[in-house]
Amino acid sequence: MPSIGNLPNIIYTLTAYVLCDSAPPKSVEPDLGYLFGQTISNQKSVLDTGFLLWKTKKIKIGILKLKETPNFASFETWRRELCSRGVRKGDIIAINFSENSVNTLIEAQALVRFAKDHRIGSIYITAAPFHQLRAFMTTISVAKKEFPKLRVYNAVGSRLNWSEYGIHSGGMLKGRRYEFLESEWERIRRYHKKGDLISLAEAVAYLKKRDGN
Repeated sequence: MPSIGNLPNIIYTLTAYVLCDSAPPKSVEPDLGYLFGQTISNQKSVLDTGFLLWKTKKIKIGILKLKETPNFASFETWRRELCSRGVRKGDIIAINFSENSVNTLIEAQALVRFAKDHRIGSIYITAAPFHQLRAFMTTISVAKKEFPKLRVYNAVGSRLNWSEYGIHSGGMLKGRRYEFLESEWERIRRYHKKGDLISLAEAVAYLKKRDGN
């Protein structure tokens, strides 16, 4: 892991842009917010922001149609959690996927295809703070291939205690949440090399184009 002094400026630019994203103009205000799946130990972050999106933006909330696993709550459980906060049941949408397993790429593909099929041109995505950057880069990487006109905005999950222990990445990562950050950057590098993710520079260019700069 390079020292801070050796990190390229593009990393600062992209991270700040994503975590403090611009508000969309009213003309393209999203009508769907999507909550990226997260383990039970971190799910409060995305559920909190999902409720705020619904309450303040008056939009529907999309959730992947997951089954219960040891580390992940089911779609039905998340729907109950959102309803307990006040979200109307009819405003919670199940996003279907056909694969036997799930990861960030599979979620992004399901989301982008749902948006394309339903002619949704603009969306918010929400992930836990340590996962938001990779979730965003994965979503726009898929959109570039399958639905280039899609505008993706970030609504970062609520803050979690970085020093608390948690589980991430389907149960493969366990530790204090700040320890997940290095793994996230490693995955971004690896998946870019594999061809699943666009480059950091391309992600910044997407944001500037999206906002008319």
